Amino acid sequence: ESHYLHLIRQGYQNVVKAVIRPPRAQYTMKHLGPNKFDFAGRKIQRNDFTIYNSRWMKLHCSQWCPVPPESGSFFDFPTPPSMPCLVYLHGNASCRAEALSVLTFALNIGLSLVTLDTSGSGMSEGEFVSLGFYEVDDVKALCDHLRESGKASTIALWGRSMGAMTAASYASTRDPTLSAIICDSAFTSLRDLCHDLVKKTTTKIMSFAVDYAINRIKESVKYRAGFNINDVSPISRMNVCRTPAIFIHGQGDDFIFPKHSEALHEKCGGQKQLLVVEGSHNTPRPVSVYKAAQKLLTETMNLPTTTALPEDFIDKLSSMGSAMNPLIIPPWTISLNMGNDGRVTANVGDSEFVSGMSAKRQAE
Repeated sequence: ESHYLHLIRQGYQNVVKAVIRPPRAQYTMKHLGPNKFDFAGRKIQRNDFTIYNSRWMKLHCSQWCPVPPESGSFFDFPTPPSMPCLVYLHGNASCRAEALSVLTFALNIGLSLVTLDTSGSGMSEGEFVSLGFYEVDDVKALCDHLRESGKASTIALWGRSMGAMTAASYASTRDPTLSAIICDSAFTSLRDLCHDLVKKTTTKIMSFAVDYAINRIKESVKYRAGFNINDVSPISRMNVCRTPAIFIHGQGDDFIFPKHSEALHEKCGGQKQLLVVEGSHNTPRPVSVYKAAQKLLTETMNLPTTTALPEDFIDKLSSMGSAMNPLIIPPWTISLNMGNDGRVTANVGDSEFVSGMSAKRQAE
């Protein structure tokens, strides 16, 4: 009996730590890359700013957008031009540097990219994370700021893991005016995720003991972080979600199982698409995912059909493997050169944050 109690205690303590206080991502501004750079003939500038959420916690944010062509050079503009905007929401134990995985994609199709460290993550204030409960309020504060300040004309969300769950919850409960949501590795509810994690970390305990551990997790999270894990349940409202959505999942994901995205996709009440691709939880996604996202965003945000990077160039590099996928590589590391024979060649530099996190952070 004492052995089983030890396993139960070990399981729920590990899950509580993973849910509300995972390792905080430590990074410096240099990990966001240069704040001014050239990309495919356009000048791009990053503007960093702070906002406050409804709990008066300071949140650190960044926006990348093209410098208006008429300026002719880099300059510091207090208010970026209003244009369609993609907001990227990072995963648990991560930070806004993860948004680099979609920066080239966004700039390539004519979007500005905005991201933030949600409360309790990265450089933002907050002691705990909540896997979506409080993060939804952070997203509302950001979207309100973007609209009120004129930094965005229309808004779509792209989230991964915790960020995907937050995007799904925000679209179904707070903001029906979003153009689209793209949810990579979302989970149906925090209770379901905790159940999977307890079973994974303590495989030898019986089902009734798992339920006991879940109740202990619920009590501990409520006491320490002030929210009920039962209230983090995007699937309970997905039937009323009319925002066009793409659900993405790695078929080999053993942290958040593909069944979660499959269930969310089935329940979603609007235009929807499910993409189960090769890879695991942190695997960089193939070009096919980005092309599906491009199609959706072009349609819902009235984007131009032409892109900054030549399509044949993207296809050629992506055929060499995901490591050479130009749409997941930070844009300042890509240089295009046109040879005398008309062939486009590229030099691609190395970056620790190509997939949004270093190998060490992925392991954590």
